[in-house]
Amino acid sequence: MDIVGLAPTTLILTGIMLLIQTLTRNRTFLKWVTLLIGFFAGLWALTLLLIGSSRGQLNTLTIILLGISGIGLISKPLSKVRWAALLALASGSAITYYTNLVIGGANSTFLILIFLASTLLIYLLLKFAEDLICAIGSIFNFPPSSILTGLACLLWALRLTIH
Repeated sequence: MDIVGLAPTTLILTGIMLLIQTLTRNRTFLKWVTLLIGFFAGLWALTLLLIGSSRGQLNTLTIILLGISGIGLISKPLSKVRWAALLALASGSAITYYTNLVIGGANSTFLILIFLASTLLIYLLLKFAEDLICAIGSIFNFPPSSILTGLACLLWALRLTIH
């Protein structure tokens, strides 16, 4: 079976996950389980979107629904984690390490400046991306939008399986 043949199943999964996440907002354990499953379902939807669109095997509406549902499912848990600071700190440390490795025994003041400059620059870029993901996620995770997208995914998957 070709991987693109999994599009209806993926649309059903992402549609159900969007509906369950919208309807179980206040139940803590079920919310975290659906966030985890939804995150991986969103990753799968975006992976299928990239593979199918690069091969030209998906139609336009399937591409749109996979993209919206995938981004909606991924952005919900990512908006709760402040990953910009963690990645900036790790990359600033790596840049400082490799700078010291290339230069060979650099001055500690120079290395501190390299660390601060690289960490700050990377943090600003990643913070912009984090805020952008949070803004897009708030649009896609608005309950009426999420319910409509989930229902559209289910209906389109039904149509794909019939034809």
